[in-house]
Amino acid sequence: MNTTTLRVLLALGEEGCTAADMLERLADVPGGVDAPSLPALYRHLKVGLDEGWLTVIPVGDGTPGRPRQIYQLTSSGKEAIAAQGRRLRALAAFALGEVEEPGATR
Repeated sequence: MNTTTLRVLLALGEEGCTAADMLERLADVPGGVDAPSLPALYRHLKVGLDEGWLTVIPVGDGTPGRPRQIYQLTSSGKEAIAAQGRRLRALAAFALGEVEEPGATR
């Protein structure tokens, strides 16, 4: 999972949100300079859907056209975020010299 996909998943929060709301929420998620463009956001959402990390709930609001969609994390998505967090924590510890390089001898 790349950093932007992780940030998108984190921006969903527990209750989920629409893509438009997610663009606003991404400003509060560390690890990126800017929010992705809307087309890029949809590419990351597609990755999440394809991987089973997200589900979509259509929300009909009575307006013509395509219904709004609420994206929500699945239990698999929450597990993927936790696993990525563990990998990043281990990588950061290694970069900061808090763990030995694998195979190193003293």
